[in-house]
Amino acid sequence: MKLKTFVWLGLVALVLVGCTGPYLAREEGIPGEEIRPYVGLIRNFTEYDITIPSHNSSASLILPARGSLELKVWQPNIKLIGYVDGQQVYYQSIRVKPRKYVFFGKTYDFLAEVNPEKPDPWVIPQLVPRSESISLQRHLIC
Repeated sequence: MKLKTFVWLGLVALVLVGCTGPYLAREEGIPGEEIRPYVGLIRNFTEYDITIPSHNSSASLILPARGSLELKVWQPNIKLIGYVDGQQVYYQSIRVKPRKYVFFGKTYDFLAEVNPEKPDPWVIPQLVPRSESISLQRHLIC
């Protein structure tokens, strides 16, 4: 019993040290500098609501259809995963660039857009010659 408890506490300690690595690296910056979260904007151009897991808690955030969401994160690299009805529909790996993006007068550290899928523009549909389409119609009618 004591061995299981010791192993369990050791694993918890390793996870905590691994998770706090980015936080400690940011805190080693300029003394007296206030640590601020990275703030980004996610825009949804689709016609459905997208659920995004929060990076700060175990909650889920709802990105409204044809809307936007301001997201605060503490890590410099994030993986943005979106779900609709439990199915993954969106994935993007984002590298934060502090105060690089300006949108409607506000400064953001990252921007992400969710666009609907569009067919490839270079794919040309195969056209059926008119004479063949007429013969197919006659065959289907008779």
